[in-house]
Amino acid sequence: MMRYMILICCLIMAVTGCKKQESQITDANVIRVAASIYPLADIIRNVGGDKVKVVTIMPPGASPHTFDVTPQTIRNITDIKAIFKIGHGIDDWADRVATSVSGNAKVIEVSNGIDLRKLPDGSVDPHYWLSMSNGAIIAETIAKELAAINPKDKDFFVANLGKYKAQMLQADEEIKTKLGSLQNRSFATFHEAWFYFAQAYGLNVAAAFEPFPGKEPTPEYLADFITTIKANKIKVIFSEPQFSSDALVQVASDLQVKIDTLDPEGGATEQTLTYIGMMKYNADKIYNALSK
Repeated sequence: MMRYMILICCLIMAVTGCKKQESQITDANVIRVAASIYPLADIIRNVGGDKVKVVTIMPPGASPHTFDVTPQTIRNITDIKAIFKIGHGIDDWADRVATSVSGNAKVIEVSNGIDLRKLPDGSVDPHYWLSMSNGAIIAETIAKELAAINPKDKDFFVANLGKYKAQMLQADEEIKTKLGSLQNRSFATFHEAWFYFAQAYGLNVAAAFEPFPGKEPTPEYLADFITTIKANKIKVIFSEPQFSSDALVQVASDLQVKIDTLDPEGGATEQTLTYIGMMKYNADKIYNALSK
């Protein structure tokens, strides 16, 4: 009896050992990377599939404009090969994360090949992911970089890229059809995040309530904002869940303008759990607000 029990224990240990070894081999074949913001992480997941494990540095509900890197942020990121970021000032804190994690992960900015909007002060509008065509270019950059890290899986990444771009194209056409039917095409926003989205779908962002996220408008700026709202007969001002809209409420009330919400970051609700889902969600929000 004892001999049988010893035999069973040996078999269990052997099976467990094999599974552990198999798991270690599988883990060794998976690229670990990080993304600064949620939409970027979802694009990586679609291109990388089960060959890539991606960690999102900034949690859903936060804003890259005001996000602070903490020791806990660093502890959540280990053994990564690369950090993908938007760049151009919006998430440059990713550079600090890269130098703090073991191995000094490579920082990859994904704006290569994108026609970036230049601002009057000479800087660049960094919200370029809010255009589906730009999202496809980002996906191409990600596929190229993942293949550089793990060349043997290049064909896998390229195949995933093709499938994902087809999904993006279909969603993009659906949004164009929906928003193309609008008569009223102008709206205002909380801050200047929506130029790329508006440009892609023939819309007009008439004004932004804050000149920069977290920076309250001066009396002169606010006066210009109110004048623009009235001149363009704006019916809705879109706030963002990442920022308090308390300061906007009284202004909207005085102007008899509705406040609604657009989400540039996603990940916090069921409708915005994917990049494509987030883009559709925002398109629906704009359509519902402007079609009334």
